Amino acid sequence: MLILYMSNRYVRVVEGEQTGSRIYVRAVYEEEDWNGCILNGTITDEDTFIQLIEKIWAKYDISSRDIHLVIDSTQFNQKIMEMPILKPKQMQEYIQREFANVGRIMDPVYQFFTIGEPDKKTKQVSVFAMKAEGQFLRDYVELFSGAGFHVETVQSARGAAVHLLDFMKLVESGNGIIQFVDNMVLMNFLVAEGKIIFSDRVRLFSDPGTLDYVMEISHSVNNILQFAHTQNLQQAVRDVMIGGLSEQDYQMYTEVLEGINPDLVINILTAGNNIRFDSHIQAEFHSCAVAVGGLLEEREKRGSLVHKVMNSEKEKKNREKRRKLLPVAALAAVMFVAVSVVGIRILYLNIKLKQVQAFNTREDVVESCRIYDETKIERDASLEFGNSMEQLTGRILDYPRVDSETEQIVAACAVNNMVEVEISSYNADGGTLSFDTSADRVERIHQFADQLRQRDIFAAVRYTGYTQDSDGNWSVKVNCTMADRQED
Repeated sequence: MLILYMSNRYVRVVEGEQTGSRIYVRAVYEEEDWNGCILNGTITDEDTFIQLIEKIWAKYDISSRDIHLVIDSTQFNQKIMEMPILKPKQMQEYIQREFANVGRIMDPVYQFFTIGEPDKKTKQVSVFAMKAEGQFLRDYVELFSGAGFHVETVQSARGAAVHLLDFMKLVESGNGIIQFVDNMVLMNFLVAEGKIIFSDRVRLFSDPGTLDYVMEISHSVNNILQFAHTQNLQQAVRDVMIGGLSEQDYQMYTEVLEGINPDLVINILTAGNNIRFDSHIQAEFHSCAVAVGGLLEEREKRGSLVHKVMNSEKEKKNREKRRKLLPVAALAAVMFVAVSVVGIRILYLNIKLKQVQAFNTREDVVESCRIYDETKIERDASLEFGNSMEQLTGRILDYPRVDSETEQIVAACAVNNMVEVEISSYNADGGTLSFDTSADRVERIHQFADQLRQRDIFAAVRYTGYTQDSDGNWSVKVNCTMADRQED
């Protein structure tokens, strides 16, 4: 089985298969997309992308051209939900209702599979469900087909990750946070009491190898811990497992998390005993775990998306053929009736045309038309002037305002969280207010920033540049983007 995994920057190929309760990985290949032809799972330059794929196949001498796609894309709408135990057809209808208000998709297709075992007491089951546009998937299948590849299945990266967590029994092993990092994309999962109760996909904006990059990933852990605290769990979340970080980034990551919560137990995601890599493979499991998850074969997902999108296209073409092959006799009858009706209609319209021509040349009608044209020109000029005034008002209100009330709000948030604040600059063009903060504990600064986000005067709050002095105090640079002003 050949898995082709695509994200924002990396293309990974994994060869292997699932045998019973084990996965055997024979080969892992990886290439970086330096040309930027893949963005959020969408191919922006088809010719360059196909050249990249052909290069991988030639470089590693890959013989098979039957592939299973795993795509990390924002084009997928995905949910993990609790639902009653139903038959597959009823489950499909239930999921379609759940996605009814999610995304405006003209040609939707759905994919779903159960997670773990159903709860016989509550008669509920955890389900991963996904909704995507059929044309988005069809374009992928046709693109690969044109290059001589055969796409057997398509699934989302988050779906492959959920399959992997379920297969590795991580969903059953207590409360914990699992993170998958792939350069600029982060997937988070919170597992608690035998279920995945939270998952999301986060875009990372800092560069790998920097403290800011590690802080973004650690901030997600802090947010998930706060969410878990509101769920009244019987046991606290202590375990954190992560895959995809370099050794240097992982070292910084553990140091930052220990500063946030020293009780956390942090580990690199490992394969365990039921996932085996061939001895010649140099790649580590945690760096390609999501792609390995694509090797898992479940009856609910096997070929479903490909079959749905291609079968719907085939049915569409068949309907077009049937419309073109109408019986000749029926067509002749319709034409005879049409010619008769058209002849009578022409005679009637000639009479009406003469009446209309006589009406349009009357002096009073011509004068009314002149008055109408002049009035319309005056009205259009007034509307254009009114629209200009509205645009000017909007531009004035869009210009951010910083005054004493702003300083009071910042000071109040700082006092609440025992944070020292010193405003350093204000960029009027971009509406960015910058200030330096310091506190004896870094979580005070996180809480201070969260309170700023709750204020309507700020559109965005970002903080970077963590430093710690010899006394153990933390210093962070905070940048706040002012929100547009509103009419009083």
